[in-house]
Amino acid sequence: MEPEIAAPISSLNLPLAGEGDFDFFSTWQRISGIGGLQHLAPIPHPSGARRELPALLEMREGGRTEVISSEAQWETKRHHLRENLEWLAGEIPQPAKSVKAKTIFETVCAGYVRRKIKLQIEREISSQILFQSNANGHSRRRLLLTVESESIPGYLCVPNDVRIPRPAVICLHQFNRSAGAREAVGLESESQDVAFADELARQGFVTLAFDLPGYGERKAADQTAAQQIVDFYRAHPRGSLLGRIVWEVSCAVNYLASLDIVDGRRIGCMGHLLGGIAAIFSGALDERIRAVVASAACATFRSQFDHAVARSIWCNGTGLLPIFGFFNPDVEGGIPIEYHEIVALIAPRPLFLCSPMRNEFFPREGLAEVENHLANLYAFLGHPERLSVCYPHYFIYFPPELREESYQWLVRFL
Repeated sequence: MEPEIAAPISSLNLPLAGEGDFDFFSTWQRISGIGGLQHLAPIPHPSGARRELPALLEMREGGRTEVISSEAQWETKRHHLRENLEWLAGEIPQPAKSVKAKTIFETVCAGYVRRKIKLQIEREISSQILFQSNANGHSRRRLLLTVESESIPGYLCVPNDVRIPRPAVICLHQFNRSAGAREAVGLESESQDVAFADELARQGFVTLAFDLPGYGERKAADQTAAQQIVDFYRAHPRGSLLGRIVWEVSCAVNYLASLDIVDGRRIGCMGHLLGGIAAIFSGALDERIRAVVASAACATFRSQFDHAVARSIWCNGTGLLPIFGFFNPDVEGGIPIEYHEIVALIAPRPLFLCSPMRNEFFPREGLAEVENHLANLYAFLGHPERLSVCYPHYFIYFPPELREESYQWLVRFL
């Protein structure tokens, strides 16, 4: 039997916890003008399920249920699930025109060099035709492009003596507003159990960690978390903070794939809690992410409602997915897409999931439900070995033995 380590667990404070009487959901409704789901576009492929989880290998068409028996049918179902997830995430920025990085300074570490960088992301936000002519069968246009630039602080860890392109892992931090990406590279003494970027770089991976919106160097010194999140939704009333994070991870993939030291076909994503959520959603929407490791970030939405934590982790406590405030598990279609359906979009790419004993926001029984459905899907797709789900008997977040297991899993599949 796996030993239990009765160590004190780090306290988890969601960004909007301790904000007094602030009601994020009501504030977001006022900003966005969305009073209910009827004010949004209908979900593309509504689910008829209530308490039971929709089967992944079934499709509902015209009021009847059809068992999926071919990969072509699964691809149709997968397309439907993706459309539902895109609906959930809201408006996401246009793909980046370019993603580069400016190195601020370098630090020599054991086995690798850590570069403090700023990712420079440019995206086109509008275009205007100034002049157009047609001559000799050819069309000529003169355009005025409006480009928006974004600067994101982070760290790139490059192993010593890179002679051939290496696999790379995007390492995403948890709910730690002050530390942000610093914890991923081992610069926070109290967060060594989530220093993935540091430890993977020592094992030969190129790693990238960056501050997510509102964290680390992107935490506004003169604003509370509530004020900063409200400002985000004033600028993006039909988007979501989680959708923005997914877009930034996709930009990070662009950057890594552009490096000579990285094998662009071998880029993975890893995280704990917030970082695990971002890894799952990013892997679901960006197929260039070839492997996902997520700790304490997966359970069914219904299990979260049963534990009265669903709206906290997705809406009122974090601002990640505001429309989650409308979800109701006790009515038909009240949960338009379930969590196992989101995770299923990663299949059959390698997926490693785990959950510590004390994980109030992602109940372990909910992870077990997800695993049952995913195991059937991975077996159906012919790759059961690419799914790994574990339930370690640890109170602390990510002990050395479990981290090493996840790293060796990445070595095997990435």
